[in-house]
Amino acid sequence: MHTLPLEILSKIFMSLPCIELTRISRVCLAWRDFIQSDLYLQRACFKQPSIRYFDEGTEPGPIPAGVTAHMRFHPVMPHISYQMGEASSFVYVRSNDVNQCRIPLTELPLNNDFATIPTVKHMEIEILPDEMRPSRKARGLPGLKVSVSNPTGVRLGDIFLSIVTESTERCDLVAYASGGQIRNQWMTPSLTFQKKAEILGKQKSYAGIKGMTIENGLIKVKLRTTL
Repeated sequence: MHTLPLEILSKIFMSLPCIELTRISRVCLAWRDFIQSDLYLQRACFKQPSIRYFDEGTEPGPIPAGVTAHMRFHPVMPHISYQMGEASSFVYVRSNDVNQCRIPLTELPLNNDFATIPTVKHMEIEILPDEMRPSRKARGLPGLKVSVSNPTGVRLGDIFLSIVTESTERCDLVAYASGGQIRNQWMTPSLTFQKKAEILGKQKSYAGIKGMTIENGLIKVKLRTTL
């Protein structure tokens, strides 16, 4: 493959998914340097910002017909584990090998990868338990709401740092659940002044993306949590 023209090599690599590009960049220095120097491949690997949507394995182009949410998230998102309310050092990336190793996200280069294609500068996230009990819905208990911003483009590290910051913040949960309309007057502060993660009940384990909408340019993302 070293004898192929760079344009052909780029086309071949561009047809590969992000995870495969990451793997083959470790095959030899020549492939690593080529992938790191090719702008299209860097966008495909979420290393460089992209202002246009494109499907995995294709070059950036017009948005395909029938696509309602013209955005896709970094493929590592389903492989991240985190217990809401814990410190940022407990945000792990699970490996796909037999040993299922867990490495802190902050120790990996992909912590600085852009989170989406196309790149966005702001998104609103709502974190909801995977299975909402009827009693929870009847009480009108909210999920955990997180705003994420980065003027150069939201990165993976931005999302989970914002989630950690919000979920570990302590507040009056009675006031938080009611949107500030009701404040605790009878219970002792130790029972209601807790981490915001407690609003999720027992289901605090991050379980991936539940859904996404784009409304008037605002990205709204729903994340799932489980036991």
